[in-house]
Amino acid sequence: MPQALAPLLKIALAMTLLGPLGCPDPDEGTGPPPCTDSFCLDKPPKIEIEPSSKILTILENEVEIGSSVDRAIRVINTGESALSVNKVTLSYSPPAGGIDGGAPALQLLEPVFSLPTTVHIKDGADYPQGAEFQIRFTRPQDGIPRTATLSIESNDPFTRTETVTIRTESGAPRLLAQPGELDFGLVTKDGSADSEVQLLNTGTRTLSVSGFKVNDVRFKVEGPGFEIGGSPEADLSIDLPEAIVVPSGESRPITVTFLSDSPSPADAILTIFSDDPDSADGYLLPLIANKNGPCIVVFPREVEFGGKAVGSQATISLDITSCGTEPLVVEGLNISDDSSPDFTLDYSPLPGAPSVGPTKQSPISIPVNEKITVDVIFTPDEVNPKDAENDAIPDEGTLIIDSNALENRVEVPLTGAGADSECPQAVIDIEEGEEVIPQTVLHLDGTQSFAPFGPITNYDWSVEAPDGNVETFVPTATDPQPIFNTNIVGVYTFSLRVRDSTGTWSTSCGQDATRQVLVQPNEAIHVELTWNTPGDPDETDSGEAKGTDLDLHFTHPAATGPDLDGDNLPDPWFDEDYDCFWHNTSPNWASFDPSANDDPSLDRDDTDGGGPENLNLAVPEQVTYRVAAHYWSDHGFGPVVATVKIFSYAQLKYEAKDVTLNERDMWCVANATWLGTDLEVEKCGQGAGEHITPQYVNPFFFAGD
Repeated sequence: MPQALAPLLKIALAMTLLGPLGCPDPDEGTGPPPCTDSFCLDKPPKIEIEPSSKILTILENEVEIGSSVDRAIRVINTGESALSVNKVTLSYSPPAGGIDGGAPALQLLEPVFSLPTTVHIKDGADYPQGAEFQIRFTRPQDGIPRTATLSIESNDPFTRTETVTIRTESGAPRLLAQPGELDFGLVTKDGSADSEVQLLNTGTRTLSVSGFKVNDVRFKVEGPGFEIGGSPEADLSIDLPEAIVVPSGESRPITVTFLSDSPSPADAILTIFSDDPDSADGYLLPLIANKNGPCIVVFPREVEFGGKAVGSQATISLDITSCGTEPLVVEGLNISDDSSPDFTLDYSPLPGAPSVGPTKQSPISIPVNEKITVDVIFTPDEVNPKDAENDAIPDEGTLIIDSNALENRVEVPLTGAGADSECPQAVIDIEEGEEVIPQTVLHLDGTQSFAPFGPITNYDWSVEAPDGNVETFVPTATDPQPIFNTNIVGVYTFSLRVRDSTGTWSTSCGQDATRQVLVQPNEAIHVELTWNTPGDPDETDSGEAKGTDLDLHFTHPAATGPDLDGDNLPDPWFDEDYDCFWHNTSPNWASFDPSANDDPSLDRDDTDGGGPENLNLAVPEQVTYRVAAHYWSDHGFGPVVATVKIFSYAQLKYEAKDVTLNERDMWCVANATWLGTDLEVEKCGQGAGEHITPQYVNPFFFAGD
């Protein structure tokens, strides 16, 4: 299909599905009554135009010479009775000295519906609730601006004829922020730092800056008449009541302040909204703090000796790594005075093999990406008492490390217990840390486990995962360093028990290890689809037709297609451009800038059962999206029980749980509306039940067997 015809054909299809338009026949007894003057004055219709300014501006430099672009003008009805659009005309003549090509530079395209046509009340029960007219601009060679007037005649008794001015302009404003990135360096807790940003217009037309948004409350943005961010209670975005006007070649200042509340790094984005066509979805200015300078990494962050035989000496090495951009200076390395005397330090592994630790007068400087090591020693002098559950009450201590890092004091807990006999100690290390985003592959490591008598010979992993998880340890649960896919949002609790060469398991002395990992999304919209199949005896196997195939759909308001659910409205599902699903996993809906990160992506398509299927959208438009699940093929395993969760960042906004679906069912789950800083979600349809259409087979796609 030629690309230029696709939008018109979709509109034609949508209008066909909506039913015949125009004024109804009073004899048929359906639709609104004829609009007489007295009727209209009693409950008049009211015509409104989008764009509301009634000025449609087309920038010539967005179109190549000889090429065309279409722009829409929409008519809606905000009155109290049906609006009849009776006649639409375009008045246009080439300007003096202007020469159009084979077609007029500005022309009104023939609508896919006939006139007169009826526009029902906006947000009412009847459709259609709008009529759209397309203006085509074909760029001539002369570069002279064009002007035309679109006249729309209706039965609005107060505005019989509404007009829209169509004009073309050459050139455009261009926004450039200087500097292009703000790095505030190291800012100590409760401190602040500020920097000035110049908003420069490098274009040929006046620039209007209309708003700002920042995604981290620690950054405050100030300018003429506005202030956002800087505290948890502050607004993080603003639409300016009066735009900041920047003439061509000039600049205007704003101030950005970082208010530090912890040593945690800050990596945020300031979005600047303007009429620059190259940044229609906002100009992105990176904001950075606490990322450069000296940095400290201590491993392990907790020293756990477990149970050790009384009188024996156990040693665990602790590494201090310089992870920043400047050398790390260690000015103190000691065990606190309130620690158990059973804990001591051996400084001999430090540079120069000293007998005492570093001080302010005699520090140790660690070059970038290098480390030093100190040995922590535990020598229990007696068997530790037991608690009510017969678990040993351990000795405790604290290793204190002072340095010039932003986290200038690190406290490492020390624990150990004296025992009559010893068991191996399981230790879990997770390379990716304890908080990750969905679809992170965790690299689990049990090789730091140790035993007092001989090596570790066996590993046994287990996990408590969120509902819907079908993932397993790879290659096996007995591997010392398995991997695990965290595809579902929630808390994963990993457990490890080990056995030494004497046949003793760590469980015998309560020396098993557990670690929790929180999996939560960091996107403005995250949708998760999971399901289980009662008829599938092994939902963990994979491969073609090894399980059921349920598909996630996420549509834009522009999506349209055949009315297969019978509600006299075009269905959005399976639209090749505006439905994000397995056939269209990475659409381009908003800005054409590939780095804008404002389009959805289906990041996981599961075709063999269980899920999840995940969809993410970092920078939504302020529109209503629709979410659905389609049961593409059961592969002979029968019905599924499905669950959909919708998150905004880490917050669960909506959950539809345990919904039974049969093959080819289309389940409209919810409408998700992005409000600029928050997500509002409503269930599809009305009543207590779910909105499910059986035997939903789009004519352009065919369900598998």
